[in-house]
Amino acid sequence: MYDDTTFFSLNRQADWKKGALHNLTVTEQGVLIEQTERFGFYQTVRLDLIEGLQQLEDFALGENEKLYLLDRQANVFLYDYENHYADLILPGGHGQFSARAKLTEVGTHLLVSQLEGENRLVAYSPDTGQAVWRLNEYSGIPVHPLAITTDRHGDAYVLFVFDPVQRATGLHATENSYYGVLKIDSGGRPQRLYQHRSLLIKQETSLLSLQESLFFTVGSGGKLYILNTAERAVFTFAQSGGHEATLPVKVIGSPSGLGVDPFGSLYIGDDHSIEQAWEDNRFVHHYQADGRYVDAVLGYRGQAKKLLVGYASKMYVWNQEENLITVLEQKLRTKPLGDGQGALKGIYFTQAFDSTEAETVWHKITVERELPDETQLRISYFSADQKELMLDGQRIQLDQYLQDREISLETKLVQLDRVFSRPLVNPQDALLQAKGRYIWLKIEWRGNDRLSPLLRKLRVYFPRNSYLNYLPSVYQQDPVSRDFLERYLSLYGTFFEEMEETIDHMSRFFDVDSSSGDLLRWLATWVGISVDDRWSSDQVRRLMKQSTELYKKRGTRAGIQEMIEIFTGEKPYIIEYFQYKYLLEKADIKDYMEQLYGLDPYRFCVLIKPHVVKSDEERKILQKIIDEEKPAFSEAQLVVLEPRIYLGTHSYLGINTFLSEPRLLVLDDQASMPNNTVLIDIDRDNRIGLHTRLELDSNLE
Repeated sequence: MYDDTTFFSLNRQADWKKGALHNLTVTEQGVLIEQTERFGFYQTVRLDLIEGLQQLEDFALGENEKLYLLDRQANVFLYDYENHYADLILPGGHGQFSARAKLTEVGTHLLVSQLEGENRLVAYSPDTGQAVWRLNEYSGIPVHPLAITTDRHGDAYVLFVFDPVQRATGLHATENSYYGVLKIDSGGRPQRLYQHRSLLIKQETSLLSLQESLFFTVGSGGKLYILNTAERAVFTFAQSGGHEATLPVKVIGSPSGLGVDPFGSLYIGDDHSIEQAWEDNRFVHHYQADGRYVDAVLGYRGQAKKLLVGYASKMYVWNQEENLITVLEQKLRTKPLGDGQGALKGIYFTQAFDSTEAETVWHKITVERELPDETQLRISYFSADQKELMLDGQRIQLDQYLQDREISLETKLVQLDRVFSRPLVNPQDALLQAKGRYIWLKIEWRGNDRLSPLLRKLRVYFPRNSYLNYLPSVYQQDPVSRDFLERYLSLYGTFFEEMEETIDHMSRFFDVDSSSGDLLRWLATWVGISVDDRWSSDQVRRLMKQSTELYKKRGTRAGIQEMIEIFTGEKPYIIEYFQYKYLLEKADIKDYMEQLYGLDPYRFCVLIKPHVVKSDEERKILQKIIDEEKPAFSEAQLVVLEPRIYLGTHSYLGINTFLSEPRLLVLDDQASMPNNTVLIDIDRDNRIGLHTRLELDSNLE
């Protein structure tokens, strides 16, 4: 029966690309839904757990993804959320600025702005808390900052109104006045002023109200983005200072916060109020660079009082109501179909498979696929004796219609819905009820946020060949029973076909690259290799392929290293007696050498990096490898290094020990020593390691 079967196959990249692909990517492994960089949940920063922090009023992004936090007492903290360490760099009561100030980082300094007062724009050193530079006017124009931001080069941008008017209720921007953006370098020197008629203030308003309606940021290419929530628009400016575009913002609620990722996509939050009993419908909304809406960011729902997009593919969203900052991370995720609002799926239309004979009865399809949880494959088909058909009163050539990019996929799906059959869901081996010279398949991939089905290979068999033909005609008289019996017998037909195909391709089972499991381990015994189930198939393959060379090196240093590298993926360090023999002549370190490596000239140490050995089982396998591969007269010691410093034991700089970035030294609960603190040396009194006594012959500065 197998010999009488003919089939079409889709299993090569060139074959798949002949059809019409929609939101799909073709790889060497098969076809799956395209992926794209999208933000998802990474971590939550609980602000109520930070000791000493009162209600948060503003935050900014610092070096190494640390956060500057300003609270209602005008305290400023530098918070490392990965290690849960907060450093109070500007304690409240300093009188320099109020809790209504705004923060950003300029160079290595903290830039603080406020609408009024003597210190409207001041840069502070986070190490000492001292003011580094101050700017209150530009070319004689007073600068009252509405908002501040910074770019990737450390330059600051200040949004301010030209010539505000003092009223009884505070500073006001008059009707038909303008606001602009001043670019300042990290040293406080003005660089460029951005102005345009799109920044016109259409009616008089207080600077405080204007401040609450304006957000702005800078993209990776120096492009400037200003969000005016009152006008629901984003104004963009090129790095050279010229106005580029005005993009409308389509957010149902109240726009709040603005961020731009390295690809130029826009992110705008939502700050509208909701009743406590209602479902929270506030999201961070994603827009393309040209302003077209994509979708809501997955992984976050809630108020966005402010949001920042960092330089390490992370987004920070401040929820003032719940007193927390949510950190989102940009990762590869399943791409939605269409303009970004569609389902997480892909569609594929094959070209016509031609049997060359009219009224061909097509037999079945077989599918080789991988289906992760919550994913699905759906296959529909259509057959006819002609490539042309009537569709909505028009005669079309189906292959050309499916490949026509001028016709939207949505239109094709609607028009072809009544043409193609009901879908077969997750088929592996399914009979077809199709008759005609040509057959077309429509395949639909349905994935989840992270995973996609993978279709490796598909075959379409013809003509219909059933074991029912070998039974008496009485079994074919009743249509209902005939259909059931044919499907029932097709199971046995599939079993026999698979068996015959296996026999026909028996030679591939003796190929190291195509065999796996117990068969691969059995093949390994042909070259004298005996391994257990703890060895993966890839490890066994590497061992078999290198077995000839390894037999030549057995008992040598190189042979042991290569054997261990095959199992772990990394070459170990081997320490032999001759390498440290000369150190044994030094009495002060002889004891350490004996403790670490021993004094036996026929003994050697095998050092393995800490991340290589993941379990005690793997450690036992490594010990077995070493015992089998070492020379018979020698003794071997396996040392799995610890990922930390242990003085007097196996700690090697650059291997399992690293010198990290200096951090603050906490002296007690109220005091800390910055990383730039030094011991001053007067008359050679302050000598670390000798007679150095604080407050007696040494001082800290």
